[in-house]
Amino acid sequence: MRLLTFQLASRAAQLRSGERYRVSWEYVAPAWAGAYQWLAGQWQQRCGSAMVTAPIWCWQRLASDSNAIDCAALLFSQYEKEQGILMLELEVPSALVLLSSYRFWNEFLGETIDSGAVSTEDGRWRRMFSRKALKKRTDNVQAIIPYIEPEWIVSMRPVVFFDDIPSQEQHVMYVGRGVKQQIFPHE
Repeated sequence: MRLLTFQLASRAAQLRSGERYRVSWEYVAPAWAGAYQWLAGQWQQRCGSAMVTAPIWCWQRLASDSNAIDCAALLFSQYEKEQGILMLELEVPSALVLLSSYRFWNEFLGETIDSGAVSTEDGRWRRMFSRKALKKRTDNVQAIIPYIEPEWIVSMRPVVFFDDIPSQEQHVMYVGRGVKQQIFPHE
């Protein structure tokens, strides 16, 4: 399955090392840890093995009104963007991918942070995995995977944010298989 992920540029050497790339739980914000662990548990139920490290976030599809640059800009702090962000295009075995609605995930994450606990007894959050939710073109489809194998990396390049490009050089770029990154031309 073709996926897109954004990783800190400081991890480039690790990604290029030829070793399996994993993300430690220590990098997950404490307020988000319970929700991330719940999602890792959902991955385990559906994919059959334990996720021993934090999930790696990917994107299977961006909403019709979204683009990769804007997506990356929302995920990282200004400091992280200044240090550098990498965009990786991956080809991952489908058996290791758990897809979910980004909209429903954010609702779940918000409720978990607000309440301080993961509440899933009523099962309503399972809708984030439904075919109906994943077909909405107005929603991003996110994916989690347990690690990145070196042979899964199709491409790896730095993300150039709008603020980093002189206005006379701004243009529309295309990356990979139709992953559109819009950078509007100077008018």
